Amino acid sequence: MSDTFRWTRANTPVERVSYESWADISLDGLDELASARVNLLTKAVKAYIDGEPHDPSLEQFGVYRATVLRAFRRCTGLDSFGRAVGWQGLLPHRRLSTPERHAPLVRSGRMAQGGLTGALGSVLSRYPAVRAGLDDFLIGCAMRKVGYEAAICAASVHGKFLELCKDAGIPGSSWPFTTKYQGRESIRRYCNKFINENYDQIVSTQYGSKARARANTSTGHQGRLACTRPFDIVELDEHKCGFIGAIGVPSPEGLRWLPMERITIVLVVERFFKVVLGYAVVLRREANSGDVLDALNAAVGGGAPSCDVDGLSRSSVAKLPRELSETFEWCGFDALLLDNALAHLSHDVIERAKKIVGCDVNFGPKARFERRSLVENVFGQLEKRGFRRIPLTTGVSPVDPQRQSPEKAAGQARIPLEGLLRFVDDVISEYNTHQGKSNYGDSPMGRLEAGCDDQDGMGFMFPVLPPLPAHLAGLNESVYSVSVRGNKKTGRRPYFTFKKESYTGFELSKNFDLIGKRVRLHVVRKDIRSIEVFDYYSGRFIDTCKVMGGWAKHEHSLDARSHINSLIASGQLRVEYGESAVAKFNEVVLIACETATKASKPGKRLLSTFAATSELAGTAPRKSAFSGELGLEGDLKASRPREDELVESDDVERMAPDEYLDYKFTSVLGFENDGD
Repeated sequence: MSDTFRWTRANTPVERVSYESWADISLDGLDELASARVNLLTKAVKAYIDGEPHDPSLEQFGVYRATVLRAFRRCTGLDSFGRAVGWQGLLPHRRLSTPERHAPLVRSGRMAQGGLTGALGSVLSRYPAVRAGLDDFLIGCAMRKVGYEAAICAASVHGKFLELCKDAGIPGSSWPFTTKYQGRESIRRYCNKFINENYDQIVSTQYGSKARARANTSTGHQGRLACTRPFDIVELDEHKCGFIGAIGVPSPEGLRWLPMERITIVLVVERFFKVVLGYAVVLRREANSGDVLDALNAAVGGGAPSCDVDGLSRSSVAKLPRELSETFEWCGFDALLLDNALAHLSHDVIERAKKIVGCDVNFGPKARFERRSLVENVFGQLEKRGFRRIPLTTGVSPVDPQRQSPEKAAGQARIPLEGLLRFVDDVISEYNTHQGKSNYGDSPMGRLEAGCDDQDGMGFMFPVLPPLPAHLAGLNESVYSVSVRGNKKTGRRPYFTFKKESYTGFELSKNFDLIGKRVRLHVVRKDIRSIEVFDYYSGRFIDTCKVMGGWAKHEHSLDARSHINSLIASGQLRVEYGESAVAKFNEVVLIACETATKASKPGKRLLSTFAATSELAGTAPRKSAFSGELGLEGDLKASRPREDELVESDDVERMAPDEYLDYKFTSVLGFENDGD
């Protein structure tokens, strides 16, 4: 149907003439005469649509039958979104379509500088090949297609436009070649219009992933996941802290302080009260499934958040809901929001969270904070209230004025790891107890306490979990499967290996039928000296097996076992037969610490005898500049396991080659080892 078709109330589509659904307008900005005319036209258009005859009395005010018909067509026209214009068509000076130039391009005005309005639109309408080529170039650059630039650049688009004009046969005596800048500003405005009209499709390639995520918020559409009651929705995500710590490493020149940049928090936040339920601090490059389970265990009240590293075992003192009442010492929730990170997709996190907590799991894409806006907002609050206020801050970008050589500041501050963990506790406590308008003048913990005590009469019922069945592994445990080994002919009784060490028990050692079969292990991550063993298929309990050799003498975590084994494999730690590897590790660390502490005094240097007495360069306790207390100075997880040591048939969870911080240590032979 042509553009000159004359719409009337008889042939106009029904969806266009439903004036009850037209958007309302405001007449506050119009003068009295214009407001009166809009009101008269409104009544006349309604009467025309309803089938009433034209009122001749309106003609004395300049509203004739042709005027009403023209107003009707303006109101029933379509806007850029394909909807009826509605009452906006009656507003004065309201342009409903983009003007197009049909007159020849002839210069006019003073010094022949005018008369070229709409020149670009005229050229594009007369030469469709130029418009098609220009739009194709813009789309190719915006979407970063092969053979195009990485983003829309007005200068490049202008050059492409001139090239297309020459190819289309536009003579040099015509626009744009007859002007000084050859239509440069017109092309710039055309580029801006293209970006505005296609913003949703090109925002990620043009402005980055953060702009894309933020553009998905504040769209006026409410999310489908609406939180209507306490502990209805819980969000979990991980965040790299915006500050740098430091650890002390003994060397022949004395105690050397090195920056430690990888401090990550796995945070669990409740959406109704906006309270932090629990968290886990990670000192590796990436969080694994065990760290996510630790955060969930703290969130349901199974235990206080803790951080166990070699030489330091510390529980959190942050203000968390489990301190308010027994209700939150084992309290679940309905829905858990995660992203598609690898650690979150593991079987441990998904299936065991469903079985123990009884929640649904909702997955969202990575780097899309609008899907888990609350936990990302909490991360932002933690950064503003604490992490970016210390000299060790990394800022928000390399050009942030708050970022003043954080690596150098970390080495000078010499804040121990215990001080950094306490700092994280303090910032989270400050958030949970901060009073603000988002919680109606109260704090998250205050609102939660009021709801628990029913002070407001709302009568909240919290989803308290039933006691954990004895046969079900808790969130503080990880589940593995291994094969039972042994040999009747050689007299080798049944056993299995876990993290490079052998385990057996009284019942397992007598059951030769299990040799070569798979069994399931329930491993408490903080103490792996003993492991409960179950049949892989039937689930029946088999035995509680203990580690063989010197490993059974001292308590140690799964991470500690992996780290000590990597030190033994690399030759940085020597353990004799039957000797406790944990005790030897602690002994070597203490010797290194004492020697380094003495050498760090003024006027003294570390002697060469240090290399002969210490088999491992560890971290040294010294007076903390942060708290004035004596504490360990960082994470000893410094060396990486060799690739050939990672291959073991019974180790289900493999350690990444770069899992731990790769700082250089001085070995007993006097050369530096990179941990490879």
